[in-house]
Amino acid sequence: MGLDLKELGDFFGDLTDVWLERGSNDGISVGPMDELVKTFGNEGGCLPCIWRSNCADEFISIDARGYVAQCDCWVTSYPEYFFGNIFETDNLTKMLAESPARRKFLERPAAVIPQDCIECKYLAVCHGGCPVRTFTFSGTMFEKDPYCELYLAMFAKAEDVATKLSLSRARNGGKSSQVQQANWSLPATDRNTVELKPPVMSPRLVQIERR
Repeated sequence: MGLDLKELGDFFGDLTDVWLERGSNDGISVGPMDELVKTFGNEGGCLPCIWRSNCADEFISIDARGYVAQCDCWVTSYPEYFFGNIFETDNLTKMLAESPARRKFLERPAAVIPQDCIECKYLAVCHGGCPVRTFTFSGTMFEKDPYCELYLAMFAKAEDVATKLSLSRARNGGKSSQVQQANWSLPATDRNTVELKPPVMSPRLVQIERR
């Protein structure tokens, strides 16, 4: 792959710490960690497409020639996964419904989740990851994202940050507090009385049925 996923995960963790200490209270965003923290804090984070329940349910990409595919990555790189061409049909809905290539995207969750992801605590956030990254790396989309190790590190970091921020707000009567590492350590008098728990996330649909 060319990347050490553990080192990359450590980098995102360190970057998050720098952001929290120096920029988060000044309107600076560091994606996707900022949105992950919101997600784990149950504050409506907007995550990138790689962590959608199934991108085939939400969008398509059409290039200048009229070719339709799942996203810009597919439409620019993998013609065998084109859904069709809008200049060759008068019914886009029918084209999508009958496309064998699109059917593979719809079937991916049912193939990947029971095999690789069903026991993962972050399934409701990740959903098996990005199909195009998986296909590019392994030649099939019916496996989990090869960056799984990195995602797990990012999710764990974001969950930890969200937990500490939630606890800090609770101790301040629900008021927002400065997002700095200096505020994260509990005073000695609190360590025996406060149990650190992650915020309760809203239930999320995990699509595994075939359509």
